Amino acid sequence: MSPDRSRHPHPSTTVLVDGRGGDPALALTLAGVAAAVAAGLVADVFVVDPGDQPAPGATRTFLPDAPGAPGSAFAKALAAVVADVVVYVAAGVVPDEAWVDHLLTSLERAHGAAVAAPVRDRATDELRPRAVGLSFVGHPLTAATGTVATEDHRTLFLGDAWAAGREAIDEVGGFDSRLGPAFHLVDLGWRFWLAGAGVQVDPDAVVGAQVAAGAAVGSPRPGHDPVQCEADALSMLYRNLDDASLGAALPAALVLSPLRLQARGSEAAGDAGVQLFLDQLDELRVERHARQALRRRPDAELMAIFRDPLRADCLDPAFVAVHRSLIRALPGGHRFGGSFRIVVATRDALAPRMAGPGIRAWNIASELAREHEVRLVSLTRAELDDPAFSIEQVDTAELADLVEWCDVFVFQGWVLGAHEPAFARDDRIFVVDIYDPMHLEQLEQGKDDGEHNRRRSVSGAVEILNDQLLRGDFFLCASDKQRDFWLGSLASLGRINAAVYDADETLRRQIAVVPFGIPDEEPVRTRAAIKGVLAGVGADDPVILWGGGVYNWFDPLTLIRAVDQLRARIPDVKLVFLGMRHPNAEVPEMRMAVAARELAAELGLVGTTVIFNEQWVAYDDRQNYLLDADVAVTTHLHHVETEFSFRTRVLDYLWAGLPTVATSGDALADLIQREQLGITVPPDDVTSLEAALFRLLDDRDFAEDCRANVALVRPAFAWPVGLRPLVEFCRTPTRSPDLVAGLVDVRGEVVARPPHRPVGVLGRYQRVVMDLVREGDWRTIVASTVRVSRRLVAKVTRRTH
Repeated sequence: MSPDRSRHPHPSTTVLVDGRGGDPALALTLAGVAAAVAAGLVADVFVVDPGDQPAPGATRTFLPDAPGAPGSAFAKALAAVVADVVVYVAAGVVPDEAWVDHLLTSLERAHGAAVAAPVRDRATDELRPRAVGLSFVGHPLTAATGTVATEDHRTLFLGDAWAAGREAIDEVGGFDSRLGPAFHLVDLGWRFWLAGAGVQVDPDAVVGAQVAAGAAVGSPRPGHDPVQCEADALSMLYRNLDDASLGAALPAALVLSPLRLQARGSEAAGDAGVQLFLDQLDELRVERHARQALRRRPDAELMAIFRDPLRADCLDPAFVAVHRSLIRALPGGHRFGGSFRIVVATRDALAPRMAGPGIRAWNIASELAREHEVRLVSLTRAELDDPAFSIEQVDTAELADLVEWCDVFVFQGWVLGAHEPAFARDDRIFVVDIYDPMHLEQLEQGKDDGEHNRRRSVSGAVEILNDQLLRGDFFLCASDKQRDFWLGSLASLGRINAAVYDADETLRRQIAVVPFGIPDEEPVRTRAAIKGVLAGVGADDPVILWGGGVYNWFDPLTLIRAVDQLRARIPDVKLVFLGMRHPNAEVPEMRMAVAARELAAELGLVGTTVIFNEQWVAYDDRQNYLLDADVAVTTHLHHVETEFSFRTRVLDYLWAGLPTVATSGDALADLIQREQLGITVPPDDVTSLEAALFRLLDDRDFAEDCRANVALVRPAFAWPVGLRPLVEFCRTPTRSPDLVAGLVDVRGEVVARPPHRPVGVLGRYQRVVMDLVREGDWRTIVASTVRVSRRLVAKVTRRTH
């Protein structure tokens, strides 16, 4: 029979009915499918494993090769399918014409390999309980009440009603004929994710479930042998997890598997499930290599779809401690606890005297370390210590090792580009911090280098940024205006495409605003730092503070001229340049810094009205300088860098409650103007700048109003607030969907992943596992399994080498 394409222009469809629910559930399902057949939506109806039950309306029926192995029956059914789409329904699920039409439409629109549908109990009108997670030992976890999926509608489980393309099923190897009833659909969904496409839940495609008397839909089906379940769980873990995750999960599963059987009251020997797994190990090893070759998503991403893998399942509550302690203590076990290994990398110095890039990297590491294992690294200098995370100096040769170690790599600037082979790896998640449009900076900074070198510097910055924009999975910028700029760059490189848009129509999952921040605690003065301390500054002199370096895109010259005029009205005014020598030796003294010194000397202001503080101020001491000032200032030239910049020094001004005078034209100047945090002035306008500085120093009421407004705005810029998008992303890190789908041509050398070693990795972890058993409070719980688990681990190691 063939569908009526004039009514329903869908691909040809075969319905696979899982007949193991028995009559009357099977009869109800077949009656619902008949409506879809009559509507021309379905070409064939295959019934799998109906036992001795009749299957009216079925085109064909398929029986398993052995009891308890439904995968073999499904494999035979799939081999007979000639349609483009397979729709699966379990006995007891009653699909109607509208539902099948909706599900097929969803599949055509989705980027996933499969679309699953929630199942509603028609008797209670509630979503029936369904598997919603996977434990780290490989067993499905169920919810007390029905759960559709997470907010992004991703699921590891195909469930009792779903549709998938026939080619998509074939590409991941079809149904696993060796797996029992609790696992073969979970395993297929897992492989869909490994291959990249995944499984999406359509919350609007709810299908009714008519519960048959004495056979609740979703209850364990016939053939649910506990020993087979343990072997299936182990084999599924072994084939699908990567090396790091497997190295944590499998040792723990080998110890806990006998306990699970005993907790279920099984009469089988405690290690029977493990022994069955070992008997299949030679074949499983070959299959593991084949499955890992499919991998396009890292386990760091897939752990989020596991939901709560450390939840106790099918065990007495006394075993919860075993679950958690054992898995978290092993290398790779962090993933199962919802935490990940994260590298935060900068090319800037991580030292007591830090500039903006180093400060930003340090605060990112500090915030992420609340939930994850973090390594903060610098390619130039690392002299800081922090008890919450490691801080290291590395060279470029060590970047590959860092990428190998981590799950998520967060970096800024010149750290990574296509010239770094590790950046081409598709089994890692890269977060690119592009808060600094460095190619625009090079337009101005490079003027001092000669035209040839300038062109090379600009083109080099453009090239490395394009490399990063092509490969990054998630991007950070500093303002909404910057975000518009970077969206244009991403669009020109093809990164704004259907896959990205359909995953998140706002594109906030692709690029988020993470501004430069300020500490969430108030600054505390510990000493005088400027007034009465710096040469030329009296204890009562009014101080205008220039916080930070003097770079070519700034305009200190207009400021110096304005202060020269201002001293006629405020004779004892002082302008303090806080840091002239950059802490990063790679940043040379720039033309504008030299010009500022020369102009101040020409006007006779050096050491009397204009004070150049030569050494960069230590990060932990900066508040003393800020709190010694009366007014802060930032002035810049009028060019394209200004429009997309984010002057990080202004955040320090906000932190210290300083009213600020700023040249108009950038995002923070707009904020100062809008919220009346000070005064903005046009570029290159000495008269307006002098008047603004005079007003803030002379009109105390106005200055206090500005300080009060700063206090209202300041909380929104606290680091924990600004970093929320990054924190949320790292809780469920994901590869960018267009990269997974292969829609973007990522330049650079493509490097093969390191070979996936089989479970011989257990040999390294065996001693750790046993030490935990001996030292933990729950020793008596697992003491009886120590001997057998030690023997089993050794046997696995021998068999896989």
